[in-house]
Amino acid sequence: MLEPDREVPSTIRRNLLDKQFGEWKVIGFAGRKRTTIRWLCRCSCGRVKEVSTGNLMSGLSTQCASCANRKHPVSNFKHGYSETKTYKVWRGAITSGQCVARWQVFLNFLEDMGYRPEGHRLRRIDPSQPYGPTNCRWEPRRREVNKELVRQLEQAGDRAERRRLIQQLRQDGYTYQEIANVAGVTRETIRQVLSGPQPKWVTGEPRWKSTPEERRRIEEQIIAQYNEAPTIQDLAAAIDVPYTAVRYCIARLVRLGKLPPRRPPRVVKAEQRSIASASG
Repeated sequence: MLEPDREVPSTIRRNLLDKQFGEWKVIGFAGRKRTTIRWLCRCSCGRVKEVSTGNLMSGLSTQCASCANRKHPVSNFKHGYSETKTYKVWRGAITSGQCVARWQVFLNFLEDMGYRPEGHRLRRIDPSQPYGPTNCRWEPRRREVNKELVRQLEQAGDRAERRRLIQQLRQDGYTYQEIANVAGVTRETIRQVLSGPQPKWVTGEPRWKSTPEERRRIEEQIIAQYNEAPTIQDLAAAIDVPYTAVRYCIARLVRLGKLPPRRPPRVVKAEQRSIASASG
């Protein structure tokens, strides 16, 4: 170890050389680090470290980390698993806010589930129930979806039957994304099957797809009937095209300057009322 610098610049207002701060004894000047002044300190155990003037004068630093851990072993050490993958899985379950009271303590979770096997993840048997020892299991991250259920899902034409099959896959622990991948739809579509409005994929209606030629034909129909239909729903019904497709085409035509921005229905109705009252 090099000899500590015993020369303190005259610009330093507080000379702490040879002073004692708890277990630290200042043995040299360590220079400046940005805006802080650093001192070379030796702990009573013999370890040497640079400490700032502010930490020494305020009492924030009175000894090295090893001495602090020996004096307070309980407060600085709980279980030693905080860097393990099992602990991170537990933290994820706790963060979701859907855990039983017993699993609020990590050691209870470890006792019930054991260490996380390599390549596995924690899955709930019943997704509607909270994380708990009777509702969770370790499952491989990549696995084959039940092929029989997938076949039934592809052949099912009834909306209630599709909902039942998807619910069964969810109860078996499959994620929305896994079901969506085998069904050939998006994850949000699977969510809508179980909780929201039923999309055409569920009701059995064919999904609307357009080619460039088809889109040009639809845009021509929209331009021709744009001012005649009072609402976009009426326009979609008149040209027999899904509502969302009509909205997309209208937005594109407005952006290209081929159509004026559509007036809100309340403005149209107000104008119609004013014309009717004037004529009456």
